[in-house]
Amino acid sequence: MSRQSGQIVTTPIDRKVAAAILSISQRTLDRYIKSRVLISRKAKGRVWLDKEEVEAVAAHEHEPR
Repeated sequence: MSRQSGQIVTTPIDRKVAAAILSISQRTLDRYIKSRVLISRKAKGRVWLDKEEVEAVAAHEHEPR
């Protein structure tokens, strides 16, 4: 996440990339989105997620229990 002209700029990634970062299927990613674990945005007929948010969830998922 970076700032440009007072706005926060995030790095958008698509479902395929997000699923790969999390090491899950795209269907499981859809379940994460539906249950609000991740927030998505739709633009130009595609679903986009914030890379930093996906990486934070990935880090949390890999913590020892």
